[in-house]
Amino acid sequence: MHAEPSTAFCLAMRVYVEFLAVLRDILGIRAEWKEIAEGTTIEQLWHAYLAAQPRAERVRVVYAVNQKRVDANYVLREGDRVTFLPPLSGGSQGRVVTVGHVPSPGTGG
Repeated sequence: MHAEPSTAFCLAMRVYVEFLAVLRDILGIRAEWKEIAEGTTIEQLWHAYLAAQPRAERVRVVYAVNQKRVDANYVLREGDRVTFLPPLSGGSQGRVVTVGHVPSPGTGG
């Protein structure tokens, strides 16, 4: 007996997600590799985290991908480094500077 192929499926990909400042405290996550559907926007990913922890809705969030600010409609790609952070005053224009090692997928990182 063999299984019928699914007619509705999404290609999955992985992105590295990190939370800074108060978001890290509220969500209880520093960083993780996250599997998402191809075509997912950064805002859709954020709302998935909000569904698990609605308390985070109280914090305004800035979206960044690969250390550059992006808007809510940015479509994520395989291996992107996604950062969610509260707005900061000052800093470098349009860039998000983070410090730390990004582990490879599957290293438990």
